[in-house]
Amino acid sequence: MGQRQDIGTLLVIQACAIGLPVLLATLLGLREGAQRLVPFGFQRVGDQAVVGIDLHIPSACQIAVVARLLDLLAAQPLAFLGAILQFLLDRQRDLQCQRRNRFDQQLANGQSGVRGQDGYTLDILVRPRRAAPRRGTVRRAEGNAMGRRHGGWPTRVPRPRAAKLSKEELQRLQARAQKLVDESIILRELMDEVQLARGRLYLWRDRAGDDLMARVTPLGPRSMLLETPHGNSWTEHKGGQLATVLKYAEGDTRGTFHGLGSLIAEKGGAKPSAQRVLHLDLGIPIPVLAEPRYWYSMHRKPWIDEVSDAKDQALVRFVACGISGSFQGTCLYALRDGEWGCYAIKPSASETIATAEAWLEKRDWEDWG
Repeated sequence: MGQRQDIGTLLVIQACAIGLPVLLATLLGLREGAQRLVPFGFQRVGDQAVVGIDLHIPSACQIAVVARLLDLLAAQPLAFLGAILQFLLDRQRDLQCQRRNRFDQQLANGQSGVRGQDGYTLDILVRPRRAAPRRGTVRRAEGNAMGRRHGGWPTRVPRPRAAKLSKEELQRLQARAQKLVDESIILRELMDEVQLARGRLYLWRDRAGDDLMARVTPLGPRSMLLETPHGNSWTEHKGGQLATVLKYAEGDTRGTFHGLGSLIAEKGGAKPSAQRVLHLDLGIPIPVLAEPRYWYSMHRKPWIDEVSDAKDQALVRFVACGISGSFQGTCLYALRDGEWGCYAIKPSASETIATAEAWLEKRDWEDWG
C-alpha cells in the first residue's frame, strides 16, 4: 500500500512536469502556425503500476519539423527591418553630431575637409572672398585670353615699382616734365605744380586743395607709367616715354583727366567742337571750360544750345546717350564784371538764356547743386 502511494505521487509529479511544457508549446504553436507532429498520447497499461514514461523517439528515416518558440516566420523579417531602420537612424544622428560639434576643419586651396571621429571626411568647396584692394595696389587685369584665371577671379598683378634713379636723374626728369607741361595748351592752364616725391612725379591741379590729376612713375630711365588715383589704389592708363604719357593726358576727351582734348584734336575741314567755339570765338578760358568736371567724367559731350547777341553768355548742354536713355545737364557760361563764370542751371529753368539768367538773379547768382 505504501508502495502504491509512492508510485502515485511519482506519476502526478512527472506528469505535471512533462505535460505543462508540452501544453505551453502547443498553445504557442497554434498562435504562430507551428507544425504539431509530435505525438502527445500516453500508453496506459491496465492495472499495472506506472513507474515511468518514455518520451517519443522518432525514427531515423522519418523527417519531421519540431516546434520551437524561435521558429516565428512572420516575426523574423520584421525584426530584421527594425534593426536596419535603427542602424540608419543611429548613423544619421552620429553624422549630425559630427557636423555640428566634433569636426576638424582645414582650409587649403579653396577646399574644406570636415573629418569626424569615425574617419568619415566630407570635402566642401569653398570660394574665397575677394579681398578689397589695399592702399597702393593697381587695378589691372591680365592673364589668359579671357583675363581670368581658372578659378574665375581676375588675375591680380602686383603694382609696378618705381625704378631706383639717382637724385640728379630724378631732378632732370622733373625739369623735363615741367617743360612739356608749359608747352601744352591745356595742361599749362589746368596744372598748378609738378612735384617730385618718393621717386615719382605728381601732377597737381591744386596742391593746396589736395586736387591731384595724375602721377608719373618712372619704370626706367626712359620708361614711364601714367596713373590716376582711384580710391585707395591707382589705375594705369599709358606707358612709354615722358612726352608720350603727357601727350596722352593732354588729348583726353573722356573726362579721365579733363575732357578738353577736342581743343587740340581738330581735323582739317571738320566742324569745330563746342569747346573750340567757346574757347576761340567767345574767349572762355580753359579752366572755366573744365569746371563741369563731373559731367565730363560721366562722358557727357557738350553742345551749344544758345549764344547771346553780345557773345557774353552761352547756354551749353552736356548730354550722354546710352541704352538706358539720355542724360543731360545744363550750364550757363556768363561774362560778369569782366570775368567768365560757369553756372549749373536747374533743369526746370534751363529752357533759354533768359530763364536761366532770371533764375540765377533770384539766387544771387548761386548755381544749382
